[in-house]
Amino acid sequence: MPTGTNITAEQQQMIAEAYQGGLTKQGVATQFGVSLPTVYKALTALGVANHPSSRVRPERRAEIVRLYQGGMSRIGVADVLRASPDTVREVLISEGCDLRPQFVRKIGEDRMASIAASYRNGAAIADLAGDLGVTLMTVHKVLRRQGVSLRDDRGRRREYTGAEIATIRQMAGQGRSQAAIAVALNSAQGTISKLMRQHGMAPAMTGHASRERHGHWIGGRTKHPSGYWQVRLASDDPFYSMVNRTGCVMEHRLVMARKLGRPLALWESVHHINGDRTDNGEDNLQLRTGQHGSHVVLRCRTCGSNDIESTRIAEA
Repeated sequence: MPTGTNITAEQQQMIAEAYQGGLTKQGVATQFGVSLPTVYKALTALGVANHPSSRVRPERRAEIVRLYQGGMSRIGVADVLRASPDTVREVLISEGCDLRPQFVRKIGEDRMASIAASYRNGAAIADLAGDLGVTLMTVHKVLRRQGVSLRDDRGRRREYTGAEIATIRQMAGQGRSQAAIAVALNSAQGTISKLMRQHGMAPAMTGHASRERHGHWIGGRTKHPSGYWQVRLASDDPFYSMVNRTGCVMEHRLVMARKLGRPLALWESVHHINGDRTDNGEDNLQLRTGQHGSHVVLRCRTCGSNDIESTRIAEA
């Protein structure tokens, strides 16, 4: 079948019959090897209603209405019947059903009044949502509908005692992290940070924890995607001039540089004699000039020694 819009009336009829037979528009397009716009145009030319709800079988439509009138939300009906929410909505409209605001779901007026009363008495929104099996946003909407002003602290504000403040001060003085203090006091790290600022306590460390201060620090040695080991150097390291833009240098190059007592030039390379890129022992490394092939080692043909070097050709 042509892939453009130049399809015959017979081909348009075939597309329409496939669509009315239950295939989706994408399925029709795939089956006949045409584009989605071509399918749309063919259906429009034959006057075939191409809204999803027009293709829902009568028994499935009845099931959608039954579930919805039984108290299930449109999203719930869509999940149970594996249909799209738009299809469910259009079926309900075409069947003359009054659509409920989605956030109300199964919550009646009496229940909403009870939710508002519980919230005024100090219940947390998260607890109310858990009890009802709804989202936090649903509880927010119910409370707004009941004219309830939301608390700024999202629940009852915990009052920290003088002893707890003293504990925070003591643990902070010992260098403990805010997260550790929060665990000890059954609180949150953000709350501990706020309390420390309110009581004039400086955090144990400022800024992003890095290097030795970071909990996952393993010495700065990591595996490069190429298979070589790389190490991170401090800015005061005498070989810092060899690092790349991430502050790292290939370990085999660093080992050779430390052995020679000087940074390596860009045109110098280091070869692994045994071919193992992770073996960076001094005896396994050989200084080369330029690129070198893998698993190839230079050796003196006379004595078999690997202790060789490149020299400039003497000028005649």
